[in-house]
Amino acid sequence: VREPGADEMALHADPGRRAKTAGIRGLYTFGPLSQAAALAFGEGAGSFDTHKAMADALRADLNTATADAASGAVRVLVKGSRGSAMDRTVAALLSEGEGKTHAA
Repeated sequence: VREPGADEMALHADPGRRAKTAGIRGLYTFGPLSQAAALAFGEGAGSFDTHKAMADALRADLNTATADAASGAVRVLVKGSRGSAMDRTVAALLSEGEGKTHAA
């Protein structure tokens, strides 16, 4: 959601609440407005100012989650508007995991 307006914080917080309610275990957000989603999500969320910081944190958590998962199956959804350039985060994650599958 990149549209400015009086409801911009509520519009950004709502996906965080919905993700938590849906049973999502972690939420990583990028940029100042998306911080509202992380705050609404609560424990298990992080908000980042750079793609590198977010990719580094996610990579560290993925390594832990993969080691803890009985099946080893861990899924990540990277979602954002083109303006947020989330492809940078995907590229950073994939550079460390050659041979991994992705739909980007």
